[in-house]
Amino acid sequence: MAEQDLEDGGEVGRAAARRKETADARARELRERRLRLRSGVPSSAEDVTRARAAAEEAAERADEAARSAAQRHREAAALHEDVADTEERAARADPDRAGEHEERAARHRAAARVDRDGAAQEEPGR
Repeated sequence: MAEQDLEDGGEVGRAAARRKETADARARELRERRLRLRSGVPSSAEDVTRARAAAEEAAERADEAARSAAQRHREAAALHEDVADTEERAARADPDRAGEHEERAARHRAAARVDRDGAAQEEPGR
């Protein structure tokens, strides 16, 4: 199991390194473009094409991040609902501590509502 964790961590590290390289390259490109714009030289057709492509990629990444966040909110809401169900069963099974369990169940139901609202807000196009 520990070996699997290390392997997963290695892949995560490589993915992070790739994202850093991409971000660094984009930052260099933006710095160069800013210098060209400040120099007063008109933008070339290549600059315009590259800027449009970069804007489209950024929009796609933002949409994917929003979809992913919405999915995580839905998953969290489902987990809160499961825990709330468990707390309600515990309240029925342990009448002496029913109040505590019911209170926890209510908190989890409220958290589930917040997560469902968060999912709705994260969906692209909202």
